[in-house]
Amino acid sequence: MRLLSRVIRPTKQELRASPLVDPDFLAELYHLIDGEPVPESTKHGDEIFYLYDVLRYRFADVADVFVAQNLLWYFDDQLPRSGLAPDVFVAFGAAQVDRSSFQEWRENDVRPQFVVEVVSPNDTTTDIKTKQLLYKSLGIHLALVLDGYAGKITGDELNDDVLAESVDYAGRVIPELDLALSYDDDLRLVITDARGDRYPTPTEARKLVSDASTRISAARAEAVAARAEAERLRERLRDAGLDPTD
Repeated sequence: MRLLSRVIRPTKQELRASPLVDPDFLAELYHLIDGEPVPESTKHGDEIFYLYDVLRYRFADVADVFVAQNLLWYFDDQLPRSGLAPDVFVAFGAAQVDRSSFQEWRENDVRPQFVVEVVSPNDTTTDIKTKQLLYKSLGIHLALVLDGYAGKITGDELNDDVLAESVDYAGRVIPELDLALSYDDDLRLVITDARGDRYPTPTEARKLVSDASTRISAARAEAVAARAEAERLRERLRDAGLDPTD
């Protein structure tokens, strides 16, 4: 049986019967290595929220693209331990509505096509590889790993070899998302669009809005002061018996 294919995603029945990948076992292993789905450092949390924020902005006007962070995703209603919680995932074909979890059988069998794991201080290479193995066995189109401590971004693409080497994705545009990820010299995550224009972080975006609001308020105050000064000049001209409209 060919478990993985670029064209055909493994069915739930194939996954349950596969001698290569037992989803129930891998799901249990995933929970053992993943622990609680919460950020384990400020850097870890900042990168997750930065990417989540950019993706939410990127697909804000697309009603059938759902973006989530640390949300439990259940891929099989007959496997109670099938709940996974990628740091970020994108599901094309799923409505943008609030959810307490993402259950495939309630989503017309829509499965996330893009998942991201952000390396935390406690992660090991085995942890990450185990998650990637599970994601690939489930037919995920692209599973990215962001390692901000090493400045690396790698991706496991869906192909016929479940143990294939990861691809370097640093600076590489992901067509489905129309963006690219990389790390700068200070190991700070940078997200750009296909043209290379950088997306601001949520904090930077709020500061830009605040600064713009301050400039607008200052310009309005200057305009009010200029009108008041002009009115004073007109009043002085009238007092001198002159017509300020001439």
